Amino acid sequence: MDVDKVASYQPNVQVSNTNTKNNTTDKDMFLKILAAELANPDPLNAQDNTQYISQLAQFSSLEQAQNLSVSMGKLLQSQQINEGSALIGRKAEFNVGNGKYVGDTVRCVRVAEGDVYLECDNGNYKIDQVAGVGDIENDSKGGQSSEKPETV
Repeated sequence: MDVDKVASYQPNVQVSNTNTKNNTTDKDMFLKILAAELANPDPLNAQDNTQYISQLAQFSSLEQAQNLSVSMGKLLQSQQINEGSALIGRKAEFNVGNGKYVGDTVRCVRVAEGDVYLECDNGNYKIDQVAGVGDIENDSKGGQSSEKPETV
């Protein structure tokens, strides 16, 4: 066995966290690499077992943090759906940008591509665009208002 080849071996591993499928692949890859390191230790660079345990603990912590992030995202979306549901049948004012606001009556709540939308008589708006709820000025002009609403 050629010791120089073993000593010069450097694995090239790239970890990507772009989506859940890649995360699962990365977890499997990490465990395979760890198993390979345990099965084929480098005789010139012996590692203590505590290093492997430390790597597993760090990996477990990272996985738990990712799971918590996903859970918090679902909780936020659920809260937004509840808030939108409370607006059904009510008039709301939406910030459409450039200092302009549109008043409209909310008819239903929908989730599309991870965002919560309020479907209204004259269009769809993200729940984040809600600037006020209740009596809306200039409703007879199509709901357009150039002033910031008093209620937020």
